[in-house]
Amino acid sequence: EIYTLSLHDALPISMGGDALDYFDFSERDSAYEIAGLDATGHHEQAESFLNVYLARKGELKTARWTLGQDDQGVWMTRSHEEDTEGLVLWALGEHYMLSRDKVWLTRAWPWIKRGLEYIRRTRAAANVEIPDKNDPRHGLWITGSGEMMADEPSYWYWYNYFIETGLRYGVVEAEAMGEKDYARTLREEHADFVQCLRRSMRQRFNRLDYRRGLLPGRANGDQLLDVALSEGSVFPSHSLEPNDPMVTLSLGYTDAVAWARGGSFPVKWYGSNGRGIWPALTGDYAMMHLRRGEPEKVLDCFYALMSTCGRINSWGEVMSWDNGFSTGGQPYMWANGIFLILLRNMLLHEEGEWLTNSPAGPRELWICPATPRKWMHEQKGIVVEHAPTYFGPVSFSLRAQDGDHATATIEFEGQETLPERLVVHFRSLRDRSFRQVSVNGKDHAFYTGHQVIIGNPPRKLEIVCS
Repeated sequence: EIYTLSLHDALPISMGGDALDYFDFSERDSAYEIAGLDATGHHEQAESFLNVYLARKGELKTARWTLGQDDQGVWMTRSHEEDTEGLVLWALGEHYMLSRDKVWLTRAWPWIKRGLEYIRRTRAAANVEIPDKNDPRHGLWITGSGEMMADEPSYWYWYNYFIETGLRYGVVEAEAMGEKDYARTLREEHADFVQCLRRSMRQRFNRLDYRRGLLPGRANGDQLLDVALSEGSVFPSHSLEPNDPMVTLSLGYTDAVAWARGGSFPVKWYGSNGRGIWPALTGDYAMMHLRRGEPEKVLDCFYALMSTCGRINSWGEVMSWDNGFSTGGQPYMWANGIFLILLRNMLLHEEGEWLTNSPAGPRELWICPATPRKWMHEQKGIVVEHAPTYFGPVSFSLRAQDGDHATATIEFEGQETLPERLVVHFRSLRDRSFRQVSVNGKDHAFYTGHQVIIGNPPRKLEIVCS
């Protein structure tokens, strides 16, 4: 009910955030909210919000901020928030990946391409300004300061994470539009950008001891030791590989702080005095662990979110452990969006290198990579119907049977290309590994522990494990 939009007289109405801070549509913040809608199959509602992105700047009547894209391809609700461009491109890209609506993409593509060209022009100008490749600022996105940890404009890595995301999705969209040469250009731009970003982050990495560190927050100025600045690097962005040593060391530090606060992403500001959960970034933090194959840590975050949810089924910007109150009002829609995204990825997650082959996109689908173990023991087990994935709609059920048996049925319902690799995680309360697995009535040798791995899967599968 809180996801509503009316374009009556070309006036966009908010998604339902609180009246003090988030009531009005923000092109930056609303990206997570729109992606949450698409993750749960609400494509029609998501598209109505995406229409705000597909408007000329000043075309829409608004009460607070000027919305829409300008002639240079820029989206910018609030000045200096330089993650806006990448976040918008991510929301647009997720909608296409999960809906596979080619008609919509044809309409959206001119806006997307203008945004991508703005990124390419801006990076080219920045490289002329800072030509020294040994300078950690070389090749990065431009400076900004909105809602970051320091007032002075800085080369924040958070902003860069979403530029990577926008370029990566752009390759998929360009190929879908038949623009092979432009897709190749974007691949080259993406490769150069990621190389510059990783080189810069290695120069600026905060090594604390032999097993702990902290991803750097910015490429200039004094370093800021804040765990919040590590988020986004692995999800939604693929700027760093999940098992990059910098990520491992950073999580070694963050985990030590987080578990002391109930497995959630901790904050020391917004009035919490170090005794609160930041729900929005807890979701990204959980996704870092999910991509690393660490489901129990994902569940710590999931249950921390569940236990701090407010009475209107939402969160505030920061939820206090001491009294359950929030800073800022509720609902805080960024948190709502990432919760939906996290839950969906606990059930269905696309994985793999996007840009090694053509067409671009991930090559793997993981089923139930981080679900609570007791869910499989419910009377009907885990049942998901018509869930959107990058490989088209998927329905499946997983259930723990009597004794040591477990069964699964999986169906790919669309006509989209199937994953090259399907990984089914039978997460139950039983400790013993499987001894025998069959797929569609035939013995299947590719399994380990409680994971069944199927290369080039058919559209319908029945799996029996014991």
